[in-house]
Amino acid sequence: MKRLWAAMAILVVVTGLCWWGVHTTIELSNELSSTLQEARNAAEQGDFERAADLSNQAEENWRKFHKTLSTFIQHTRLEAIDLSLASLSPLIEHGAVDEFSSECARAAAQIASLQEAELPILENIL
Repeated sequence: MKRLWAAMAILVVVTGLCWWGVHTTIELSNELSSTLQEARNAAEQGDFERAADLSNQAEENWRKFHKTLSTFIQHTRLEAIDLSLASLSPLIEHGAVDEFSSECARAAAQIASLQEAELPILENIL
């Protein structure tokens, strides 16, 4: 009977950790995607200062969650997003609006892919 209770406790802990990982990934993905979209819109409207601030904010939020995400997501996936977010500020500071918008879209697509890869759906399980 003790083994059954131990197995149930392990199941509850593992399920809780999985839920926490998915929840964290979804929360961060949604937050970053909206910030990147706002930055892209600001750059296209000519508000370069706001676009730079938003891109810096997105990078700060990413760094805040990076250690947490690296516990359950491959580092190569995270590094690609690191590079995209790090390139945003220099692009907008030099007035490269088209490249900035393109890199925002690229980072948003990488983040969406990251979110989709972490969802517990049949494609990801098998």
